[in-house]
Amino acid sequence: MKQGCRIAAVYSGISYQRGILIESDYRKNMEVIPINNLENTDLKDYDVLIFPRGTDEELALKNSKKIEEFLNDKKVVIAFGEIPRNWLPGSEWGGVTPEDDGPLKICRYIIGSSGNKLHDIETKHELFEGIENHDLHWHKGATGWCCHGHLVPPAGSEVLVINETGATMMYIDRNTTAGSMLISCQLDAMCHAYHGVEGAKKLLDNCLVWVKKEVTKLRKVL
Repeated sequence: MKQGCRIAAVYSGISYQRGILIESDYRKNMEVIPINNLENTDLKDYDVLIFPRGTDEELALKNSKKIEEFLNDKKVVIAFGEIPRNWLPGSEWGGVTPEDDGPLKICRYIIGSSGNKLHDIETKHELFEGIENHDLHWHKGATGWCCHGHLVPPAGSEVLVINETGATMMYIDRNTTAGSMLISCQLDAMCHAYHGVEGAKKLLDNCLVWVKKEVTKLRKVL
């Protein structure tokens, strides 16, 4: 079985992406693929693709089939930020409401085909180790309103964070493809880790721990 976990982050040239991916200690955890080069990059030796908030969606959409093929090779994609062009398999951006930028709630349940909750999972997801609800409200106070919307997860997804109306802010999809997708809109951890938000740093660190375990699980699937 292949050892290790090779992570690539797709870089669209934005300042906070550069700050995290090129200038911070996080550069030790992942390689960088400029999004202009994604079409011609051989992804077979990578296990994880991370798309930070601010990803060029037109180029992502152009490469949507390649991203889907990557996932169907039992790989993992993590996406932060709004995705109104729906370039990820099964993804649907739900638009923007004021509650998306308000207090958020950590949860864990499987969602049904009509958006109903099928059943709760009692244990807290490891992505939120050391994190409470208040750690996920990043735009309060003087920083003002900054909203990236909510998501409409496909049936069978594991919903992890909701807003006060119950709309999904983060979920894991292991059903649409043979791989796994962790999709989050408002919780753009890379951007806020760059700006020094402790809750965002914790979440980003936890994501990097979780994704290595997820890669190992996928390698064991026949």
